[in-house]
Order: sequence, then structure tokens, then C-alpha cells
Amino acid sequence: MTSNRSQSQTFTDNRKPDHKPVAIRKSHTSANMPVQLLPMPQSEWDIYYDVCAAAFRPGFMSLLFPDGMSDKAKEMMVSEMRRGADRYPGRISVFKVVDTDLPDDDPFQKVIGVSQWKLFDKERTEEDFRREEEASKRDVEQYGVPPGMNTTFYEDFANVASQYKKKHLGSKPYLLLQVLATRPDQGRKGVGALSMKWGCDKADQLGIPAYLEGSPMGQGLYRKWGFEDVDVLPFDARKYGFHDELRHMCMKRQPKEDASS
Repeated sequence: MTSNRSQSQTFTDNRKPDHKPVAIRKSHTSANMPVQLLPMPQSEWDIYYDVCAAAFRPGFMSLLFPDGMSDKAKEMMVSEMRRGADRYPGRISVFKVVDTDLPDDDPFQKVIGVSQWKLFDKERTEEDFRREEEASKRDVEQYGVPPGMNTTFYEDFANVASQYKKKHLGSKPYLLLQVLATRPDQGRKGVGALSMKWGCDKADQLGIPAYLEGSPMGQGLYRKWGFEDVDVLPFDARKYGFHDELRHMCMKRQPKEDASS
């Protein structure tokens, strides 16, 4: 998972014209029913967090919400996402992968995975960074933090992640894979490939690098799409009582010179 506080503060403008459905044919079931990548509208952002909670527990979500994410906490995080979408129009893109073969009573409304990309399409100054940090602080002061959130863990992780983004990207434009999550019972259906294709195509189109912080479990997928290891976040979740360090690899992908290749 690639997450920090700003994740829930800036979300998508789903009206962007490049947010078009992408489909693959499933090889394990009916060839007539596609699995599709679709923009995730604001009305479904609660499902986004449901998928993340399922995908990252045990793991990141176990530390972020040790007692589980309550309905109130989820409501606050969704509201924060909406405020962020207004604050930074066009920066965040949120997608869902749906499997239409699932039953109509599927508890996730047939969403089997989600992804979130964050676009920084212009060079930012130190003043820009400072203003964004102040806006985030004002948001917390006005609206508070979701109940049950381990803010110490969250802020520590966010600070380390922010430092390493600056280390490897500086102030230059880039595209960030913030989150890629698949329901544990819905693996091997192409969620990762569909999500990565959109992001890599977007980065190539803009001629900018892409970046992520992910677990070793996802390294194979990321390398397949051209990401290379550049660092390891100096963050150990055992400090917060978890049984594993929750290692996060810093990976970077350079754009293809010819996006059509």
C-alpha cells in the first residue's frame, strides 16, 4: 500500500476525458463477460475504503485502525476525500475494477479492486509544499481525525514517505501510485494489470516518471510494468506493535520516449 495523510485529502475528478473503461477477457470463467477498469464516482468512495480495509488487514489497516474502521471513521475519510477533490481539481484519479460475473448481492457491489493515482503535473516550489501542508493541517483542525485512527503511526509513516518522495523526485512533475488494492478472495483476475496500464499510459502520455511505495509482494507486478527499485523506506512497523516490519519498497519508472511503443 502506498498511503499518507494527503491520500484522503485529494481525490479524483472523474469527469476527465481520459478516464475511459479498460477491459480484459477473463480466462478462468466466461469469455463473454469482461472485467473492467472504470472511474469510481464519489458516491462509491465508501466502497473504496471497504476494499482497502479487506486488502490491507492484516497489515497497514491493522495499524491505522487497530480496532477496525467504524462507519463514522469511513464517513469522515470519504468527506475528507471530497474536500480534497475540490481543493486540487484533477490531481487525483480513483478507479474500480468490477467483475460482472459476481452475484448481484455481492457485498462490494461487484468491485474486486481499486486504485488511486495522484498527478503532480507541474514543478512545485518549497512554498507550494508549505501551502499544501498548511492546508492539510487546517483541514484536521476544522474537521478532526476519524475516530479510532492511530495518528502517531499514520503521521510517522507519512513523514518518512514524504521525505523519500522529495529525495527521489524533488520538485519535478510525476505520477504517483497511491493505492492498489485487491480483495483477498478476488486475486488473479487482472486488477493489478488493468490499474498499472492506466497509470503507465498516463505517465508516458505526459512524459513524466511514475513512482510508488509498495510491499515486496507487489514487486513482480511493478517490475513487469517498468518500475525499478530505488530505495527502501526506513520504517519498521514493529515499533508500533505489529509482528512484521511492513517493508515498503520505493520504485520509480521512467516514461517511454515513444508512448505508442
